[in-house]
Amino acid sequence: MPSPPQRRADAQGAREVTVEIGAVLFREGDAGETVFFIEDGAVKLSKRAGSAEVIVAEFGPGELVGEVGVLCNQPHATTATATCATRCLAVDGGTLEAMLAGDMELTVRLVQTLAVHVARGHERVVARAVREDVTRVALLIAGHAESATQTPEGRLITRRLGELGALAGVEVSALAAVGTELVRARLIRIRNNGLLVPEVARIYEWVKSRSARASGGGDGHDASMESSRHGA
Repeated sequence: MPSPPQRRADAQGAREVTVEIGAVLFREGDAGETVFFIEDGAVKLSKRAGSAEVIVAEFGPGELVGEVGVLCNQPHATTATATCATRCLAVDGGTLEAMLAGDMELTVRLVQTLAVHVARGHERVVARAVREDVTRVALLIAGHAESATQTPEGRLITRRLGELGALAGVEVSALAAVGTELVRARLIRIRNNGLLVPEVARIYEWVKSRSARASGGGDGHDASMESSRHGA
């Protein structure tokens, strides 16, 4: 069954776009003229930080990118790049308004998507406000895990530790120590295709316990004791 945007676009002339890995849908600073509904594949959003590229977020089927620029009539704040072969429905601002006016389901989906974007941005702000590298990364991992795919072993985040570390503002040289501590605390497991989080709640408990100890109000348990309480 076609998705809500596809049903409306069939009649209103939106175009389907198929791109290969590395293709740019829009660049940071480009006029916000088109929204891309991702039907298949994945798209990352990134920003320039000096000579470096910082990955802000990644979206997949059923999600959309570019809507903030279009709805706010402002240049795109990020660059959107396909991370694999991707098929999108490209909808310009005028067509999007017409689609929203005639399709309440689509309107609800758009509002939900905007809420997710805001929440992800809030996760990064909160993580960056924490001074300790390992705690910042742990909080960011927990936030991503909440919406990650559930597997028999836990939540699978299809992003590498280095990407999440960059989002949390952690120096590359410090990532090995951060990863080692999180693995030893049994909060994450490193996989070839990303990070496995056995139990999201355990991360929040660990952060809370760590923060309490740092402020002098903890119970004296160290990270290994906290992790052993939950088992392997």
